[in-house]
Amino acid sequence: MGTLVFVSACSSSDGDGKSESAVRSEHAYGVVTQVMGVQGATTYVNVLDSLDAAGIDRAEAREFPGTTSAAGIDGKLFVASGEAPVITRFDVTNRTNWTDEGRINFAAQGLSAASFFSTITTGPLKAYSALNVVDRIVWDPSRLQIQGTVRGDARIQLVRDGLNVNQGYEQAVQAHRAFQPFYWASSDFQRFAPYSQVAVYDTDTDQTRALLDTPCPHLHRSAKDDQGNVYFSSGPGSGTAWLYDASAPRNCMVRIKAGQETIDADFTIRFEDITGGLQAAAFQYYGGDKGFLAVFDHRGITVNPNASEDEKRAVNQSENWHFWVLNLTTRTATPMNGIEAFTGQFFSIRLDGRVFVLLPRANYTGTRVYEILPDLSAQFRFETTGWIYEMFKVR
Repeated sequence: MGTLVFVSACSSSDGDGKSESAVRSEHAYGVVTQVMGVQGATTYVNVLDSLDAAGIDRAEAREFPGTTSAAGIDGKLFVASGEAPVITRFDVTNRTNWTDEGRINFAAQGLSAASFFSTITTGPLKAYSALNVVDRIVWDPSRLQIQGTVRGDARIQLVRDGLNVNQGYEQAVQAHRAFQPFYWASSDFQRFAPYSQVAVYDTDTDQTRALLDTPCPHLHRSAKDDQGNVYFSSGPGSGTAWLYDASAPRNCMVRIKAGQETIDADFTIRFEDITGGLQAAAFQYYGGDKGFLAVFDHRGITVNPNASEDEKRAVNQSENWHFWVLNLTTRTATPMNGIEAFTGQFFSIRLDGRVFVLLPRANYTGTRVYEILPDLSAQFRFETTGWIYEMFKVR
């Protein structure tokens, strides 16, 4: 399957004689792609004016060093530097014309690098950026102003059973609550605690309303369904740990019902119970009572019991993950036809009533993009080099 690129028009004006840079597109969508090179990571941020684009044109992207993340907030494009504690806001006229509207710097608060993976955005007037994992910086995206720092709940242990606390990089917002998962892992992310916690923040007072214990390791991914129920699931990173350690905890997912602040005791799903013994990760919501899972098929893999950290990571990042559909009503899962195997850290994106899935190749060297149609069939859209890990609406 070849790599397709979206080629922009080269003319400098449209039929009305206006320059392309002056024409404001009706829609704008952000796409963030990371490419690894010998000098490290480079991130490209593209703006598309249509969800039917045939690919990504790097010539139209803004280039940023390191692992950059971005978000659309109230019609503006925000880009967080992965190498500095700075977030910049842009007004986007079209895919090639951006206007720098200012930036916010968190250096005085002690942050070394900014990231939307560790930022909860509750709306145009408030966002929380993680500081030292458990603390939060409160800031206003509309005014690019810092409002203060909130200390984390003292019940969240920085080290627990010899493992370090980490923040799951997907959060959820529901009414006046924000939900942030925390998990414990070794420094090489090869061992995970068999439990995680979800902090419930009051977005009016900024205080912690509750801290919920869960029976799942590595709660890293989140989703919210059309009824407002919130789901948290283990990430792919813990999906292969058991190959090298039979005592490693098995991946699963939990639910918090809409309007509640407790883990639904009747819902927890151990993935191996619904996949015929295979490990899975990264539940993403599709619509109705359906969602998606990345399922790792270990059959046929020869495991080296003395594998190095790099060898273990290579197995985890191999194209042995498969796309499955999970029925939330029957709590059954089945493989989906029409999508090739991928490596586990996939994303499902809902934009303007359409659903796109971003499926990375082995070692995150490329990404295939599919649209999932209403009949749950997959339509291939395009493929590009590098790992697309964000796709979002700006306006």
